[in-house]
Amino acid sequence: VLHVGLGQHAGNVWGYTDPDGTDYAICCTDERVVFVDTRTRQIVGTAPIPFSAHVARTFRHYCYITTDGQGGNGLGLRIVDLQYLPDSIHDLGYYTAISDFTGHTHHIDTSRGFLYLTAQSFIGGFRVFDLSDPEAPVQVSPVVSPEYRSHEVFARNDMAWVAESYNGTFSV
Repeated sequence: VLHVGLGQHAGNVWGYTDPDGTDYAICCTDERVVFVDTRTRQIVGTAPIPFSAHVARTFRHYCYITTDGQGGNGLGLRIVDLQYLPDSIHDLGYYTAISDFTGHTHHIDTSRGFLYLTAQSFIGGFRVFDLSDPEAPVQVSPVVSPEYRSHEVFARNDMAWVAESYNGTFSV
């Protein structure tokens, strides 16, 4: 058993498999995101997060991390390049082109190359980003509705399933 104390709050865990078949665990905490080589159980990189790291997902060799508590300053989506593992990660910093919208959770439709990002405030629906250039996502569509209190989203083949949190409803 590997037990690593990394902060007061452990969040989401995700995985990444590199082209050589090595698996990495991506562990989100309230202070950083930690990348662990599952063979050696060694930490191979960390990305500091000023607020709670909420969700980490991968597309190709990139990791996209949403962070809560950003106060609407657009620092809700961090991008990390994983192509240099097991030697290191390359923290590309925050995607700041969405200064009016802070991400809470997200889902990536890897077959289509789109990232679906819900709002930190749970209000305002979600936004869709094209990942054709993974280091510079392009917003292609906001899905905005005053009724949406989006908490989680899952998308496949241009269909998004949205959990509307406090409404007690789901939308498609």
